[in-house]
Amino acid sequence: MSKKTVEQIVQQQQHYLIALKANQPTLYGTLQQLHQSEACLSQAQSVDHSHNRQVHRRVSVYAAPTQLSGLWRGLKCLIWVERWGIRDGQAFEENVGYISDLDLSAAEFLEHIQQHWSIENRLHWVRDVRFAEDVARPGGTAPVIWAILNCFLITIVRQLAYRTIPQGVRALTNQLRQVYAILTQGFPVLK
Repeated sequence: MSKKTVEQIVQQQQHYLIALKANQPTLYGTLQQLHQSEACLSQAQSVDHSHNRQVHRRVSVYAAPTQLSGLWRGLKCLIWVERWGIRDGQAFEENVGYISDLDLSAAEFLEHIQQHWSIENRLHWVRDVRFAEDVARPGGTAPVIWAILNCFLITIVRQLAYRTIPQGVRALTNQLRQVYAILTQGFPVLK
């Protein structure tokens, strides 16, 4: 995320909570150094036991250094998130940094970050992995049309309350009449 984008967010009187990526190595390094050498303003932890995994999360919130506040409009907090545990029988550990113009506690940031990952897992992961949207497609409007069709299919599957996206796709395959009825008459009432 660029400083220009952050500027536009603030100009529209919105808030931001942005994950730091490799394209911001100085900012990420500053946060990492803060985490190693300074006391945090607040800290919160959670443990999640679901989907055959165990994930520990620890969120630490730091006040933004003055020199960074001048560079990133509205910047108030730097957030360091540590995740570790077991996924698919394998141990893992990862650290992610965030910046925000919000002045929240670690527990509140933890909740917002988990909500973000819920969206990421329920929508973007499905689109990237199940529908391979990141794979190069022919130019022109084809990629946009495929993205619209994929979102439409995900919506239908979820509205019809299938347990998984693949299960719904299999059930709707070659069911042109049912899909057409949904398009023209809306979703059936579920009991």
